[in-house]
Amino acid sequence: ADFAAVLERAPDDHDARFNRALVLLEAGDARGALAELDRVERAGARFTRVYFVRAQARRATGDTAGADADAKRGLELEPTDAISWVARGRARLNRVPPDAPGAHADFEAAVAADPLLVSAWENLAEVRAGYLNRPVEALAALDRVLELAPNATG
Repeated sequence: ADFAAVLERAPDDHDARFNRALVLLEAGDARGALAELDRVERAGARFTRVYFVRAQARRATGDTAGADADAKRGLELEPTDAISWVARGRARLNRVPPDAPGAHADFEAAVAADPLLVSAWENLAEVRAGYLNRPVEALAALDRVLELAPNATG
């Protein structure tokens, strides 16, 4: 995607700026990603997933304290969209020890917010099977994944 063109036309497009940060981070430009994420936050974007991605970018630049602070802040805030619920659930699973019940609750909230979000169902299946020993419920979530995305490979 040509995020530069989108942002030239709509500089306040939080989604485009956030997605540009994801691409920059994936390409190894953590500092560029941080600049975009800081701008998203300053502009008042309300999706909490910004904190989790910024924690990744900070960690990539060696800023462990900043990464920990962003992750902590993301866990404290209540998500406002389904993808942020998934991001917070993933952050709960990455804790030591993992907070599987909290992650499960977040993935359930993601499904409630957007029943068509495949990643929410995939994460529900993972936490149910891998952390909570609820295989029947995990299979039900995987069935939903296959209904929504028949070609999903996991």
